Amino acid sequence: MMNSKSLTILHVKSHLQKYRSTMYVKNTSKEGREETHDRDTVTELQHKIRMQIEESRQLQLEISRGIQEQLELQRNLQMLVQEQSKQVNETNKAN
Repeated sequence: MMNSKSLTILHVKSHLQKYRSTMYVKNTSKEGREETHDRDTVTELQHKIRMQIEESRQLQLEISRGIQEQLELQRNLQMLVQEQSKQVNETNKAN
């Protein structure tokens, strides 16, 4: 077909094999770079997620402390109200 008497099927096969192996190496190195980039991206996302989780934990601790302080204040106020109520009742009984 190529009008060449010195070109044999072995030559064609050899060239095809070289071409395929070159393409395989190019594709493999390209995929390797893409995989490395993807791995880096995943690692970066995991780091961001960890940071957000840590920030959420800190916020939860702060909220929990605030709630505990409010509960303590509420208990103290309730005790004051009860003491005042007793004093009012004692004053009313004395009159």
